[in-house]
Amino acid sequence: LYLNTIDVANVNQMSSHQVSARNAPPGRQRHTAVAYQDGMYVFGGVVCTSMSCSNTYDVLIPGSTAELWLFNTTTGAWTNLTTEYGPPPRNKHSATVLGLPSGRLQMFVFGGCDDSAAMDDLGAYDFIKGTWENVTSSSASAEWPRARCWHFGTSTNHYVIDGHSDGTLKADMIIVNGVSSP
Repeated sequence: LYLNTIDVANVNQMSSHQVSARNAPPGRQRHTAVAYQDGMYVFGGVVCTSMSCSNTYDVLIPGSTAELWLFNTTTGAWTNLTTEYGPPPRNKHSATVLGLPSGRLQMFVFGGCDDSAAMDDLGAYDFIKGTWENVTSSSASAEWPRARCWHFGTSTNHYVIDGHSDGTLKADMIIVNGVSSP
């Protein structure tokens, strides 16, 4: 069962409660979520109906989306921020918030799988402008990582890539220079 609910955990009290949210997006799996200011940004994934999603981790399943949703933690409302200029639909990708030399923060989305294959593209969402930029391999200072799914990114002054591609596990890393953690 794939829900579209929000649960808030209090780790100090070892408790949680469900938050009432307005205009919630459809339930999904294999998406990413990052926090920025008073919001949670949810990107991509597979939109699920009651039985449309598989629990098998290595299977390509249809229904990838390029939706970007914002959950405002102050108002409890969801807003669809999807534009036609964002990255293509995907799931099993990574997303992290990184700072630019200018001081602005952006969400970087790397790779993942569409409905048929692994991807190796990098998109940057500018929270202030509300726009996407495609980062190309020609503008990167490091060797461009191969296409992959099921990897992760981190916001500790670099971007880490790992994951699964072409039926094999990857154990490599790329450092994105000129960015810092928030």
